[in-house]
Amino acid sequence: MCIAESKELFKRLKADKPFSNKVITTRNMMGRMEIILSSGFDCTKDELQMVVDKYTEGVSSDIGLQS
Repeated sequence: MCIAESKELFKRLKADKPFSNKVITTRNMMGRMEIILSSGFDCTKDELQMVVDKYTEGVSSDIGLQS
């Protein structure tokens, strides 16, 4: 996944709540990968994990959950 594509995935997670909820609430990485790949993004599990971690970190701080 190139930097531009990871930024695009991050933007989609922020803008599309049903999509982000589906990705975040999926319990395992293989399920998340299926969602991401079927949505047109091409990435590895590690790349997806980095984007999801960044997104969830931002969500936590937005609602005051980050220490």
